[in-house]
Amino acid sequence: MPSGPLAFKQTDVARALRAAAKAVGEWHVRIDRATGDLLILPGAGPAANVVRPTDPAADLDADLDRELGEWQERQWG
Repeated sequence: MPSGPLAFKQTDVARALRAAAKAVGEWHVRIDRATGDLLILPGAGPAANVVRPTDPAADLDADLDRELGEWQERQWG
């Protein structure tokens, strides 16, 4: 197991990702904790199945728009 923090050069990672994009349509990145290797694997990966929360600001905007519409209906019929 690596004794220190893992460090990858940005240029090396960028080259690897560009090569993966050319070779495979969809891919994901994983760090192997046992060896410290950066793995670029084909497919969507496990995060593709995760339900991401909606943006709270977008919900607030939708609520404000709805409330404004209701208020305008009451004011102008």
